[in-house]
Amino acid sequence: MVRDSGFSYMQMVLGFLLGYVIIAFVLLPIYYRHGLSSIYEFLTKRIGYSAGKTASAFFIISKLSGAAVRFYVVVMILDKLVLAPYGIPVYISSLVLTIMMWFYTRKGGIGTIIHTDVLQTICMLSCIVAIGYLTLRALDMSVMESLNIVREQGLTECFNMTGWDKGDYFWKMFLSGIFIPVVMTGLDQDMMQKNLTCKSLKDAKKDMISYGMCFVPVNLILLFVGAILLVYAGSQGITLPAKGDEILPYLAANHMSKMVMALFTLGLVSAAFSSADSALASLTTTIVIDQLGKTNDVK
Repeated sequence: MVRDSGFSYMQMVLGFLLGYVIIAFVLLPIYYRHGLSSIYEFLTKRIGYSAGKTASAFFIISKLSGAAVRFYVVVMILDKLVLAPYGIPVYISSLVLTIMMWFYTRKGGIGTIIHTDVLQTICMLSCIVAIGYLTLRALDMSVMESLNIVREQGLTECFNMTGWDKGDYFWKMFLSGIFIPVVMTGLDQDMMQKNLTCKSLKDAKKDMISYGMCFVPVNLILLFVGAILLVYAGSQGITLPAKGDEILPYLAANHMSKMVMALFTLGLVSAAFSSADSALASLTTTIVIDQLGKTNDVK
């Protein structure tokens, strides 16, 4: 992403902020006013039984397929970069990871997921920061020196206010950034389930706004690490893969220290657990409440 469009992704991130404000002050009050455990209950109450059941069915299909693909990608990367040299079959690693996620999700429910998600997010971000630090050390540069080089190479370009037909045109990305969280977070049971368990609407709003605000520093860190990885590759004369998503795994596996590889693996596993266990809980809620018709007061 950084190689092709610099920091222009931040234009969309700014739109995210407004999108999360809309969720906090438009959607959350609706969900709390109706006392929902599943957001698709709202469709059942307002439109009818068939509408709620159909929406939840589409969610189940999309979430199952999406979670499966994400989990598959993570397992394949782990197998290729870490486990294969030790002769561990891919089906064994998949089975072990699945059982682990099922066990602690079943044991503690949404409370466990919230705590483990916090831990996994901290772990993932710590790994990214550590990779950035190790890259700077390999370059023998300070943060400010690397920023100057990144700026000189044109990788920090952020706002594009001209050329409406271009993909990184500001208003295209900003408006897209508003609608993406509304659709992919505010109307998604997987993303909303943690907010629906807050003690009050005020707490839920606070959580949603703070969550949206975190996108700015986190994405700046990710983009900066991506930029210095490109600087590192250029300084070493490394030919990078055509796909941007393959740059970090490629560098970690072939051109950087074992510590970077270990951190990359740890961050990858953290991201996989955070996504998969949350999907497991949301699918359970949707199937039980929306498909089987159990009310949220049934234990």
